[in-house]
Amino acid sequence: LIEAPMSHSEFQENMATDRINLSGYTKGEGEVEITITIHPIRSYRIVESKKGTGASTKYNYTARYVMPIGLRVANPSQGIMMETTLYESERTYNLPSQKSKYDHELYMK
Repeated sequence: LIEAPMSHSEFQENMATDRINLSGYTKGEGEVEITITIHPIRSYRIVESKKGTGASTKYNYTARYVMPIGLRVANPSQGIMMETTLYESERTYNLPSQKSKYDHELYMK
C-alpha cells in the first residue's frame, strides 16, 4: 500500500525566508516547491557479532542498509533549480545487545 504524498497549501512566507538559506541562491519573490522523496530501504542486512563465552555471552547486532533520500527544489518560472540524492552509501544502525539469539528474534518481532 502506497500512501498519497502530503501536500501543504498554506505556509507562512516568513517561516521560509527566515529559516532557509540555500548557498548560491538569493532570496526572491514567488513560489518554490521543495520535494523530499524517501526511497525504500535496499541492501538491508543484519550483522551479528558475539563477545564472551558461556553465561557472559553477549550478542551484538548491527543493521546495515541503504536508504537514499531525494531532494528537489523547483519553481514555476525556472523549473527545477536543484535536484540531488542524499545518503546513497551504506549506513549503519546499532541494535541493542542481547543475551541470546532467541532474545534478538523476540526483539525483531
